[in-house]
Amino acid sequence: MRAPAKYLFDHDFAAAGAGKPSSIALAEHAARLKDVEAAGYSRGFAAAQAEAKTDAERRSAAALERIAAALEGLDRGLAAVEARLETEAVEVAVAVARKLVPELVAKARRDRARTRARQPPGRAGRARHRARRLPHRMGRWRHQS
Repeated sequence: MRAPAKYLFDHDFAAAGAGKPSSIALAEHAARLKDVEAAGYSRGFAAAQAEAKTDAERRSAAALERIAAALEGLDRGLAAVEARLETEAVEVAVAVARKLVPELVAKARRDRARTRARQPPGRAGRARHRARRLPHRMGRWRHQS
């Protein structure tokens, strides 16, 4: 066997612990060990809680992003439905107008002709050679000069 290696100073650490008793009592050592283990457990528990909180925040953020994407899709869909409803409303309005306008124009012309027929000749117009013709349904044809 080789002799213990000596360091640059005159103390051999391997030989020092061999014969001397421990400088701390066993009960004190157990109490300190218990305290250190409790502190280690507390640090580990706090680290686990922080990691769980971070993971929960990450999952919440991902869920909110999915919700935002779904809402954007709904918004686009509603915009398309709104545009389609507006187009259909315009088409219905045009169809109704095409049905009603000829009748309303004819009625307006008849009403205007009746009104002019009821007016005295002086109010009908001041031009000398003005002729007014009325539809046959309203009576005889009238000419004014």
